[in-house]
Amino acid sequence: RDAMGRAARLAAAVRRASTESFAARSGAETQLGYASARGSLAGQAKAVFARVRGGGVPAGQLVGALQQLAAIRRGANLEESEALSREAPLRHLLSELNVQLPRDAGERSAWDSTWTPQVIGALRTLSVREVDPQLGVRLGHALVQSSPGIELEAFLHSVCDLCAAFDAHGSVVPDDYALWVLGERLADFCQARSPGELGTRRVISLMHHLAHPALRDRMPVRGSAPFLDHVRKCLPECSVADLASVLQAYVDVPAAAGLVGEALMVLVSRSALAGQGLGAATLPELAAVAEVLPVSQRGTKTRVADSALSGLDVAEASRTLSVLLLRRLATLLRESEVDLNIAVAAIANATQALPSGAEG
Repeated sequence: RDAMGRAARLAAAVRRASTESFAARSGAETQLGYASARGSLAGQAKAVFARVRGGGVPAGQLVGALQQLAAIRRGANLEESEALSREAPLRHLLSELNVQLPRDAGERSAWDSTWTPQVIGALRTLSVREVDPQLGVRLGHALVQSSPGIELEAFLHSVCDLCAAFDAHGSVVPDDYALWVLGERLADFCQARSPGELGTRRVISLMHHLAHPALRDRMPVRGSAPFLDHVRKCLPECSVADLASVLQAYVDVPAAAGLVGEALMVLVSRSALAGQGLGAATLPELAAVAEVLPVSQRGTKTRVADSALSGLDVAEASRTLSVLLLRRLATLLRESEVDLNIAVAAIANATQALPSGAEG
């Protein structure tokens, strides 16, 4: 028995030593592979820069190089991404691109319209730290030149991406003329179609882009009567998330006070049915609705026409929704794991919309 015990202990020790050795080798191989991958990514970027070094490189080749760098960036970790965005050769590449772009919307150049969204997308991916705002303005000129030949949504999406690419620099990009052209095209588009013709998904998508932080105060078409009519028509088909988006998009637009009220009414009527509306909302949806409730009810006494609940004023609807929202939050907190920071913020916003002393 003693011999068998010693043999068993010896076998266990061998297995343990083997496991530790394998783990050590695996860790070393992982570190070696990681270092190799880092070297590989840096080498790929260096090879791309080498192909566009110097002046006189055709614009198409510069665009292709920028797209390759964006693809490299997507496969890099945070440290590598930061290093790539600060590379001096990258700034040189962008300055060469800037020379190739039209200096204003009326200048004709050899710039191909298909390159514009490709450059904008690559810039957003690369998150370049130091970039001349003039590049963003000239990309806006290129978008204006190509706008007659591209879909409205593609134009709007490219403008939003351009804003996002330069947002970290505090730059006003694109310039007002580019946004005016976009706004005029959107206004014509809406006026040429009857409310309901576009469909809910398309209207909500357009609204979402127009409410972009960089655009919402620079494009009056967001609050224009024709566009508001399209949004109003789709309210009955909107999900809770859609209705929350409508509230967030328009709670600060005086011309849309009636629309905000109607969206609140739709939420109230839908939430009155068991398991619908706020009664089935997710935490992010609740947080989105809660964020606008204090603003929507503050001093508001608007009554909404053409509504099943037209006798209910907006402030009262907001308070009703606050109560329903708090009940749903209480259920989520009891029955599932939720982000407490989001939940606390939603509770704070919802209680602000309640009458004084009603929070308990």
